[in-house]
Amino acid sequence: MGMQCPKCRSEYLMIKQKTGLERIRSFFTGLRTYRCRDCDLKFRAPDRRRIPREPSLHAGPVPKHVT
Repeated sequence: MGMQCPKCRSEYLMIKQKTGLERIRSFFTGLRTYRCRDCDLKFRAPDRRRIPREPSLHAGPVPKHVT
């Protein structure tokens, strides 16, 4: 499940482009400004790129078994 709008629970979000003050604010707080495309709510939430992803079951090399 991805990030959701806190008002309508839609996952159809846009990220505000970082410019000037937004870059500095994002660096120190780790938050980013998002806008819901369904209800037009603007809100700040953790930057999706800073959130560690869950490891994929199919990612990486296959481990070798030692016998």
